[in-house]
Amino acid sequence: MKKSFWIILLCFVTTVNAQNKLRIKMLSSSLDYYKHIHDKHFFEKKVKAYRLLSIDKYNIYAIEYLIRFYQHEETLDSVNCFFQDLINNNPQEVEPYLIRDYLWDYNYRNTFERIRRLKMAWLIDSNHYDINVNIGKIYYDLFNKEHLDNKNKTEIDYYAKQAYFYLSRGCVIDTTKIEELKYPIIQLASYLEDTTAYQKLKSMKSTYDYFPLSAFMHLPIDWETNFKINVIDCQTFKQRAFLGIKNAVGTKSYYTSILQRFNEKALKNINEDIFRFLWLRTFHHPIVIVIKKQKNRVKLYWKVLSGQSGYRIGKCYIKGCKYFPLSIWTSFLQQLDSINYWNLRSCNINYGYDGSNWILEGKINGNYWIVDRWTGGEIQAVCKQLIKMTDIKIKPSKIY
Repeated sequence: MKKSFWIILLCFVTTVNAQNKLRIKMLSSSLDYYKHIHDKHFFEKKVKAYRLLSIDKYNIYAIEYLIRFYQHEETLDSVNCFFQDLINNNPQEVEPYLIRDYLWDYNYRNTFERIRRLKMAWLIDSNHYDINVNIGKIYYDLFNKEHLDNKNKTEIDYYAKQAYFYLSRGCVIDTTKIEELKYPIIQLASYLEDTTAYQKLKSMKSTYDYFPLSAFMHLPIDWETNFKINVIDCQTFKQRAFLGIKNAVGTKSYYTSILQRFNEKALKNINEDIFRFLWLRTFHHPIVIVIKKQKNRVKLYWKVLSGQSGYRIGKCYIKGCKYFPLSIWTSFLQQLDSINYWNLRSCNINYGYDGSNWILEGKINGNYWIVDRWTGGEIQAVCKQLIKMTDIKIKPSKIY
């Protein structure tokens, strides 16, 4: 009897959880602020948002919709009241503070208010990665801006020390983020003349999954000592001067997600001499082509995803494979040498909105390199040769 009771209870709980997940998904998808801001259902969406919060109290879609709603209605006091209620109802949780900081441009009047709120969360959980790093990044931004404005050294020293403290704690809390955080910390250690920390971080080998973060960064030569350079947010479309951590993290994440969709492994986990070409055209199917050396032959295979690289990525729907004599491998390496592949900079600052990314990875005798170019650049001819070797039919006008 008891066993039957627990089985029935388990089935009931499972069904309720499944129903709640479905309701959350349906309600979240209906809260499109930009779609409904001017239609007659705008106020009804507010009711849906509160209904969603009754199921999932920290649902970001519902919270962001409500904040935008209050902003549209010019009732900013309601924003403060909303977040204060969220904090009061969850006094020992950091999520309300983090969500408020995520939506800070809708509800904070100044930077120091952001810091004050986050430090309140820090008192609840001082070992929370996001809290430490968010505070550290705000102080780092202040440190950078004070240099740009040539403000007094006392304030700059304070911001540098605070940024260094919180960002360093982030590295301790989550060691997988060291590669991402070490650049501003190196710069801060240089400013604070902490030679021990500086040398330690400089000599630290990067650990990564698919790609090293540095492959997608384009920093000026003097970034370590030029404190006017913000290594986190230094991407500038107007000047196209450099690419910092924020850009690199986004690019790395995007490319990794597509390779995973192809069910491709990271080259560092493959003990073969191998090259992989990832071709991402905004309005066409993503394509990956791999060429690798085997004992007495060369293997070439390719995969094509449905969907478009610049929009919704689909599933793998085309696969193919060919074999060639070893002379093809020798010829391919000679082509790479002709463009000085192993000495090319991994990324450059030429990019745009609609076009294509050509990413060519290589691994020979355990040595890895990657070159990423907008519309092909120096690697275009080599990669075109790989395309020709496949059975993929592409019109010349579609090669861009």
